[in-house]
This record gives sequence, structure tokens and C-alpha cells, in this order.
Amino acid sequence: QQQQQQQQQIEAKPIHNILLRKLLTKWMTRMGCAHLPPKVATWRYQIQGGRKMNLLENLNTTTMTTTTTTTTTTTTDDDTKQADTNNPEQLQQLKEAALKETVETNTTTNNDSNNFVDDTTVTTVTTDTTKAATKLIPDESNNTNNNNPSDNHELLPLLPDVIEDIMGYLLNSLHDPATIVRWSAAKGIGRLTERLPQICAEDVLDHLLQQIQRASPENTSIWQGSCLALGELARRGLLLPEQLEWVMTPVVLPALHYDHHHQSKSSGCTSTAAVRDAACYTYWAFCRAYAPTILQPYYETLSRALVVTSLLDREVNGRRAASAAFQESVGRQGGSSPDSINVITTADYISLGNRTDCYLRIAPLIFQYPQYQRPLLDHLRTRKLYHWDMDIRILASQCLGILLCQWKKNDKNQDYVNDVILFELLENSTNSDLRMRHGAVLGLAESFKSLDDKSLPLNDNMQKLSNLVPTIEKLRLYRGRGGEIMRSA
Repeated sequence: QQQQQQQQQIEAKPIHNILLRKLLTKWMTRMGCAHLPPKVATWRYQIQGGRKMNLLENLNTTTMTTTTTTTTTTTTDDDTKQADTNNPEQLQQLKEAALKETVETNTTTNNDSNNFVDDTTVTTVTTDTTKAATKLIPDESNNTNNNNPSDNHELLPLLPDVIEDIMGYLLNSLHDPATIVRWSAAKGIGRLTERLPQICAEDVLDHLLQQIQRASPENTSIWQGSCLALGELARRGLLLPEQLEWVMTPVVLPALHYDHHHQSKSSGCTSTAAVRDAACYTYWAFCRAYAPTILQPYYETLSRALVVTSLLDREVNGRRAASAAFQESVGRQGGSSPDSINVITTADYISLGNRTDCYLRIAPLIFQYPQYQRPLLDHLRTRKLYHWDMDIRILASQCLGILLCQWKKNDKNQDYVNDVILFELLENSTNSDLRMRHGAVLGLAESFKSLDDKSLPLNDNMQKLSNLVPTIEKLRLYRGRGGEIMRSA
């Protein structure tokens, strides 16, 4: 009993060493793989004619190509020999070239297979070896989703109970205070899930989604760990196409704009930039793993969100990660807009390094493309103008003024400016929250600077704007905490 009590105390005691927790997570993953059969799940998603999931398929493709080329060359040489049999010198040269090619082919084949065979049996040995190896690996290239319910029922009784404990430990490690532990846990979940039946993989996905739904907005560890795990599942094709609607809009899109200010910064607090970076990795994995027809319902929305993040994110790592994910989506999914290449070349890795240039120089260049105009304006007026960092609020207001100045003046756009942007900024100009109040006043100042006489509103917004300074003074918002900031605005 004393030994059991001591063991329980040891298990309940937290491990403060980050390296030890990381190594323990990797060890649990290896133990789980050792208890499972070394067989990749047959139910996973694969692109027909796309990526090769194992080395054997790549070698088979290369062998078939080489055999076809050799056959064509031999046929051509035979025709040449029959045509030029009257020329002894040319016939001798052809014989020497054919002998040299045969020796090189036999040497390469013998080195690869470690078997010394005659040149007449090279093709037979290669074919037999390919057939024998193919029997050991399930054929997944002919079917996109090999969902066989009988496989699940056959494998479930064979799963040891320790797998459930190991998977539970890895899922709990996703909200570890250390990023390196969460990253190791996410990779471990992906490696174990690709050996589990489909019904078990669905349980893992349900746990990840419930974990995000139950997490508070300030719990960045759960958000980042869950996004990394979803990215690992997607990269291995373990999320089926019908499950993407549970992940894309509810999880990936909010994570791309995830930005909450922590009141107290501690060593165990994960920055919100890590969550946005993990969301970019998740979308990058989706673009690499799934066909364009599968991601078509979500492509436009997420691509615009990536462009906005690459231009207006606070951290340089977040901007570059979003740009890399957008470049991957255009290359793999085939951007539906002809302006995608221009966006990639304009907002490249080097140009996104300076935050001020992103707001004041690159964002206006991207704003000339119509599909990115509303997303940029909406993101500025709803998020960046009320950001917790005052420098971001100042840059967002300046960027908003520049964008409105170059926006094409028509009735539809003018109604949007008057009824949405200016109305919302006037409402928030007397808000009790200092950040919202400061950002709204800055946005109003820069917005009205960019409007000409024909674009000025003729409704109640103009009357409210003319009385804004006396109203703020009447509410005593120039005094007390934040009074100096409001006076400057």
C-alpha cells in the first residue's frame, strides 16, 4: 500500500522540466506505435493521381518510365541496325553503344536489388519483386476513400487498452504550457491516428473540436495545440472530405484572426501570434493534402483571410506564415483569381518584414484588386482600430484613410462608408473602453481627411462629427486614465 501511495504521488506530481515533458511525450508516442500494427489506415483520404504516400509507388512509377524508355530506345536501335547493315563502321558503333547500355543497366539493377542476375531476367525479377511488395502494402491509389466498416469491427478488439491511455495523455499534452511539448503531442496524435480504425479517428477529432469549443478566448495553449493536431491529421489525409465543414469555418478562420491581450504575462503564457501561425500551418496542410474540388467551398473565404493576415498582422512571423500558406494555396489549388500571382509577388517574404510598409505601402497596392477591398476595410474597422497595441491602432487609422482615398467613388461604396464605417466609428467614439474610444476617434480623423466635398455625408453623421469634441469634453473623457491619449487623438 505504501508503494502504491508513493507511485500515485509521483504520478500526480507535475513535471516542471520542459525537456523531460517533451521526451516523455515522444516516448509515449513510440510506445503507442509499438502496440499498433505497422499498417497505414486504408480509410484515409488520398488524391487520385496526386501525391505518393509511400516510397514503393514512387519506385514503381520510376521503373515503369525507365522500362518504357528502354523499350523505345531498343526498338529505334533495331530499326537503325536493319537500315544500316551495309555500313560496317556504323554497325560496330551501334553494337558498342548497345553493349555499354546493357552493362550499365545490369549494374544499376544489381546494386539496387543486391542480386546478381542475367540481363535476360532483369525484367522478370523486377516485376515479381513489385508484385510481392505490393501485397504487403494496401492498394489505396484506386479509391479515394476506402471506408470499410468491417475493418473497424475487426481491428477494434485487437486494440490494447494502453492505446486509450496513451492517446489521452497526448490529447492532454496539447494544452501544455510549453510550445515544444504541444508540437510533439500533435505529431504523436497524427502518427497514432493513421494506424487506428476510422471510428477511433472520429473520436479523436470530436475531442479536438470539443476542446476548442470549451476553451476560453484567453486560453491560447488549447487553441494552438488543437490547430497543430488538426494540421497533422490533415497532412496525413486523416480528415475525410465530409469532416472539413467542422474544421474550416468554425476553427481555422477564427484562429487566423485570433488576437487577445493577456492581462498578465507569465512564462507559461502562449502568445496569440503562435495561434495564428498554427492556423496558417493548418491551412497549408489542407492545401497540400486535398484536391481543389474538395476545398472549393472554403477557398475564397480563407484565401482572403490569409491575404488580410499577411498584410495587417502585428508580428512578422504571422505575416510571413500567412503569405507562405497563401502561396501554397495558389500553387496547389490553382487560384481562381488571375491577380493571385500579382499578390504573391507584391507581398513577398522580404517586403512583409517591415510592419509600417505593410500598412502604408503594400496594403494600398493590394487594395486595387476588388476581391480584397471589403475584407481589408472590414478587418480594419472591426479589429485593428480597436487593437490592444496603440501603435497598431495608429497604423490602422492611417491605412484606413489611404484606402478610402483611393477607393472608387460610387453610390454603393459611398453608402457603405456612411452607413457602416462612419456610423460605427461615431458610435464607438464615446465608448467606455479606452481602446475602442481611441481607435474610433483616430479612424474618424483619418477617414474624413480622405473624403472630398462630394463624398461628405449629408445625414446625421455630419452633425455628430461636428459635435464630437464638445461631447467628449462634456463626458469628461479628456481627464483621468487615458485622458492624454484622447487629447492627442
